[in-house]
Amino acid sequence: MKLEDIKDQIDTGIENLFSSIENSDSTYLKKVSFKIEREEHYCKKLHEMSPEKRKEIILKIKAKYNSDEYNDKERSKGRQPICYLYNILFRYATLYGIACQYKPNGFFHENQFVIDDNIIIKQINGQGTLTYIEEVDKDEIIPHLIYDNVVEIYNPKGECIGTTCNVMSFNDVRIQAYFKNSGHYFKWKGKKYSFVEKKAAELYNLLLDQQIMILKGKQESSETIKELYKNFLEKAQKVALEEYGK
Repeated sequence: MKLEDIKDQIDTGIENLFSSIENSDSTYLKKVSFKIEREEHYCKKLHEMSPEKRKEIILKIKAKYNSDEYNDKERSKGRQPICYLYNILFRYATLYGIACQYKPNGFFHENQFVIDDNIIIKQINGQGTLTYIEEVDKDEIIPHLIYDNVVEIYNPKGECIGTTCNVMSFNDVRIQAYFKNSGHYFKWKGKKYSFVEKKAAELYNLLLDQQIMILKGKQESSETIKELYKNFLEKAQKVALEEYGK
């Protein structure tokens, strides 16, 4: 049997499966639909609360699921403790929180979101899924994951070899492309640019400006932050020039 025939059979099987599910009047599908609608409802109610009230509710849920009383009661039923409300909180975090990476575990894949700058919800995936809630100090620095202005980097064959929205990573690639003169190019917002064009330098400055905008602080100190950040990047660029300019 040819590879194309196998692929057609798989596609047909998948289409038949989804068709049967769509036409099914099963109780299971109704339960799933109701569960999703209920979670959306509670997420909306949580979002309408004040940050203070929202924090109070979240910490109460955490205290309940962390208590010996609840865990002992659940385990007495011969099962691991069920923490359904954590699912709703994590769903809320994906809808209204900001993706971040605060003290990652370093072993298993995890998703993190920060809510109201002081509550971090983590979901760690290994041989199961664990949800953690961590309260952080209002003055703590939380590294956000920022995906705006993603730059796609291509080799001369037209193959995408990587992406970045990090200003230092982009500048590193730009310097390599300048010295190697290899014909690599990048795409930004759907348009194609050469690394030797003026646009590459303009994009570098734009990424820098936008990263500075996410820094939280007093308005009058923004120029000082910008100056310090530029000085740091100039030193990094000098190191890169010495490395790739040999």
